[in-house]
Amino acid sequence: MGMYSTYNPKNFKQRLTSLIMVYKYIEIVGTSDTNITDAVNNAFKEASKTVKNIQWGELGKVTFRVSGEQKIEYQAEVKIGFKIERNDNLV
Repeated sequence: MGMYSTYNPKNFKQRLTSLIMVYKYIEIVGTSDTNITDAVNNAFKEASKTVKNIQWGELGKVTFRVSGEQKIEYQAEVKIGFKIERNDNLV
């Protein structure tokens, strides 16, 4: 019996499916009137309402805006990465 004697197409498909992973990221801007951390958290909270499988995040540019009353709005650009779901029947 050689090494190919135990080949099973179904097992091969399951192993192949578990090895193929594709990720995507979106860039969004979170805001807060209090601080940068809250701006990042607000971005994540909003994204998680519609984006599934969030795996990572990356903080980009941090900015702020000053209103006429000298109030500061903190703005945080955030990349949010997530795993792409797919229909395993297509493999």
